[in-house]
Amino acid sequence: MKLNNRVHAFKICASNTTVTSNLTLVEPYESAFLAYFLRAAFGAISAHHKTIKMHASVIEKRGKALVFLGKSGTGKSTHSRLWLEFVPGCRLLNDDEPIVRVMEDGSARVYGAPWSGSTACYRNAWAEVSAFVRLYQSSENILTELKGVHAFAALLESVALLRSDKRNRQLVIEILNDILNNTKVYKLDNRPDRQAVALTQTLITP
Repeated sequence: MKLNNRVHAFKICASNTTVTSNLTLVEPYESAFLAYFLRAAFGAISAHHKTIKMHASVIEKRGKALVFLGKSGTGKSTHSRLWLEFVPGCRLLNDDEPIVRVMEDGSARVYGAPWSGSTACYRNAWAEVSAFVRLYQSSENILTELKGVHAFAALLESVALLRSDKRNRQLVIEILNDILNNTKVYKLDNRPDRQAVALTQTLITP
């Protein structure tokens, strides 16, 4: 990794149990490198434990969560903010890189993470995923369930994936398939308004 003409490197051993780096952990500037390395190492190793890191914003209410997916600028954080404004009793669990794990019973849990982008939301908490929602900006609000390859693609484009590692790619694909066996994925064409929130609010199980 290169930052301001400084370069540092790290390696993960083949058994995925040891990470090494040439960081000294003495210079203050190294904190930016360390944060990046930890994120990358987690993304590479966690797949071996039925766990993935996603680019998403997460709203939780009474132990149930909605995971909002989408490219940067499509309104994930805005939709979560509207939830906080219009839905009593909900809270923001993470606003950038939540962690999703498949449990032994096949259910998916989403966890807060040390990474939440520009939003200071670092919750050591989890909730059961009620649904994943891929957001698109639109002139009207339409909620549609995605099936098959469309649902898979919506998840895949939002997951942290070590593309140079064939085993990591395969593990991530298996995790996504496990998620799809028990959890639904939706597409939300939306305006940033209360009506859009009313649509996604129906996806949280009472």
